Amino acid sequence: MFTSKSVVAITGSAGLLGTVLRQHLQSIGVKVICIDKAPPISQGAPKLHFQPDTTHIDRTCDFADATSCLDVFRGCSHVVHLAASGDAGAPMQEEILPNNIIGMINATTAAKHAKVSRFIFASTNHTYHGNTMGEHGTGSFSNDQMLRQGGPGNITVSDPFHPDSNYAVSKVFGESLGSYCSRIEKSFEFVALRIGWCAYDSPNALEGTIHDEYLKAMYLSKQDFVGYTQAALETNLDAHDGFLAAFAVSNNQTCPFDIAQSVALLGYTPQHPSKLQTSK
Repeated sequence: MFTSKSVVAITGSAGLLGTVLRQHLQSIGVKVICIDKAPPISQGAPKLHFQPDTTHIDRTCDFADATSCLDVFRGCSHVVHLAASGDAGAPMQEEILPNNIIGMINATTAAKHAKVSRFIFASTNHTYHGNTMGEHGTGSFSNDQMLRQGGPGNITVSDPFHPDSNYAVSKVFGESLGSYCSRIEKSFEFVALRIGWCAYDSPNALEGTIHDEYLKAMYLSKQDFVGYTQAALETNLDAHDGFLAAFAVSNNQTCPFDIAQSVALLGYTPQHPSKLQTSK
């Protein structure tokens, strides 16, 4: 149960999402333990560069190295696991396998060791984006492809995965491992948030580029990101056998996902639609 005495560990805490989440949780009085590599590495995005915030790291850890992280969650009741290689085009052997697959195994092992009660996993919209990918490949979007899948709002949380990259495959693995840990082992409760693109202050930030339609469909505002994550920490999972997966995307007009379903599951309604006036 999430209470005023809960202690939340954020992995990848020096990155953009980790920084936003730390600031939010601390602002509502939650004790946060910030965990990252030394030195931390922040993922970039088109027309955007975020400098990692190194001033708030409480514990250093490389989740690809089991010996460095077994005791990293000591004293923590909840984990928000953001640490990963976030490049959708990253190679499997060199980056995805050590950071996202072995790293997830080590993170869940450490959570069991610390007797964490709930584990929030940063999954991704890319686990389904193979259904809607445009001609430019990973990170593009095709309205025609989406319409062939039934149109906006037609992909549900229980639909079969359709990953678009090695990165997405690693997130499918992470969700499956979380399901095993929570439903079979009963080690901890687990929530997978299939996060949209939370890097920009506006869904119109990439107009005129090959990523324009993708951002407008998958846009996640920072306010909605922290709203979904807080809901994932707080929501009662008794009716879900300790496991829940949901889409964490703003209320975008062209979003292929059934956001209403995720709203019902988590109890959080996104505040930001992406239907903004097109710039001239």
